[in-house]
Amino acid sequence: MSKIIVFIGRLILGGIFIYASIEKIAFPGDFAKAVQAYSIIPKFLINPIAIILPWVELIAGLFLITGLFLKQTALFVSFLIIIFFVSTTIGFVTGTLQECGCFSKSQVLYTNNKALIAFRDLLLLVISILLCLTLKTETSLSEIKRKT
Repeated sequence: MSKIIVFIGRLILGGIFIYASIEKIAFPGDFAKAVQAYSIIPKFLINPIAIILPWVELIAGLFLITGLFLKQTALFVSFLIIIFFVSTTIGFVTGTLQECGCFSKSQVLYTNNKALIAFRDLLLLVISILLCLTLKTETSLSEIKRKT
């Protein structure tokens, strides 16, 4: 795959993860309510997840864009997207979930269309898996250190 396509994939995926994290970081109480709506997480884990997960999304997005620990980050992001997809699908199928909580209602990428949410998650998963398959095993940081 050409370097420009890989770079665009990194920007898209990283940008979406950063964008998704912003309001969750700013309003952790609202995100805690979204996490609780999944009804699959023990109550004692809801607040820690609502506080930590957005920062993980932000760091992963920054790593994808900057190229630090790229293959590892792409693999980790793939794992996160699978968890998001499975938990959202379970919530939609069982009727316990009405919206995914990925974005706030004020954000451009917000939707409560279940088919669109599933399609978006699958598209992001495809991008992240393609990144995993096409990236070198070395991190960008490792390459920089080796060249100096």
